[in-house]
Amino acid sequence: MSLFEWLFESQNPGPVETIDRQHKEPHSSGTPPILTVIYFTIALFFLAVPLYLVHFPTHFGDRWGLYVSILAGEIIYLILGFFVRAQPDASNAGWLGGLIDNPFRISDDFDRFLFFLKIILLPGRLIGMAVMNFLELIDQS
Repeated sequence: MSLFEWLFESQNPGPVETIDRQHKEPHSSGTPPILTVIYFTIALFFLAVPLYLVHFPTHFGDRWGLYVSILAGEIIYLILGFFVRAQPDASNAGWLGGLIDNPFRISDDFDRFLFFLKIILLPGRLIGMAVMNFLELIDQS
């Protein structure tokens, strides 16, 4: 945070969007069942890759704690990705579409962080939606 941001933001504050929880339930009514199964299979592949990469280099030693911690981290990431929805304000992302930081506003830094958070949580959101749609498909049949 620069001195200019601290001084000038109080005079003319910029809009900052929020982080919301997801209120709507996922629905797979528009998705064909075969695509839901394919999405779920791809999601399981991406969930299993970190566990496989830990196990692949050596088969020596007890790695049970490492497997559990990776699985717990994946579950936390999926929960955050599915339920947390970052909504940045694109009009306040800096100069030249967010490429250059606005030295007179700190609110654009917050919006840039929300944009970064949205990008980081996007894979977890997609995997979580695939899993929830698959569970809904099972529940319907």
